[in-house]
Amino acid sequence: MFQNISIAITVLFYCASINATTLSDISDYLALPESEIDVTMGKFLIDEIMDKSFNRKVYIAKLNEMLQDLQSHAVDGYVTVNVVRDYVFESVELNNYQPYDYDIDNALVFNKPVMDCDLLYKTIDTKKGRCITMTVLYYTLLYYTGHPVTFGSDPNHLYVIYMGNDDPNDDYALETSDKGKFFRDREFDAKRPKKGVESGAYSRRLNKKECIASMLVTLQNYYFKTNRYDLALEVTNIALKHYPLNIESILNKALSLRKIDASDADRVQLEKEAVALTNKAYDLGYDPAHSVGGKEYEKFVAMKKKELAK
Repeated sequence: MFQNISIAITVLFYCASINATTLSDISDYLALPESEIDVTMGKFLIDEIMDKSFNRKVYIAKLNEMLQDLQSHAVDGYVTVNVVRDYVFESVELNNYQPYDYDIDNALVFNKPVMDCDLLYKTIDTKKGRCITMTVLYYTLLYYTGHPVTFGSDPNHLYVIYMGNDDPNDDYALETSDKGKFFRDREFDAKRPKKGVESGAYSRRLNKKECIASMLVTLQNYYFKTNRYDLALEVTNIALKHYPLNIESILNKALSLRKIDASDADRVQLEKEAVALTNKAYDLGYDPAHSVGGKEYEKFVAMKKKELAK
């Protein structure tokens, strides 16, 4: 049964009353019961830290306007998944012929502290994003029109999972880098490292806290690129508390331990911990070729650029 959109609007405006701009606020938010967690809100909190100019209430209102647009195409009070997909990815009257798209021009740019395509509000404005922002946007519109969705996560990548009742084998993966195309989760699994799928580090339904923890990778990278390794370490600890199988946070914690200031005596112990974390990531099935920036991702970017050139 789909959720009535009026409930969604009430929930999003309720979230606007929470004011958080620090790591401790994010930690406190994740300490709430799962039932009180809102994934979209979690992304907004992360973005507030990276961009102090961001006005969350303005963009909650914009999301509500988008939900109301979708409501105008509801059938018997509900919005179909195809209407949401077309609204986001296709050039249709409902979106004024201005669909969203994967920011392929910046797909391999990783040397800047903050990219517009990594901030949800910038994606809403520019209609371009990368896997996290596009996935959060698509998830938000589907979730608040009553669809049973969550995130799936691979190292350095997120996608939407459309849940099939109680059986994960009936799930579909919705890939925002491919215009929200539906894949059976087992089709996704076949392209993932077998060991990673078996360990649960790849291609698994995430709960809401795990969804937010997976997005904290953006904040970790933000602190790395601004040479604040102590804060990067703090963020990895928050993420791993709620999502212990998140390979990227495991690897980022290892990197943080190697970068933070420490005495020579402490450095030896920190290096041992970093090595243990790196080994843990590989034990969970980590395969660099299947991560963003890896060989498979570079092939994907080249394919997308070739498609756009036609």
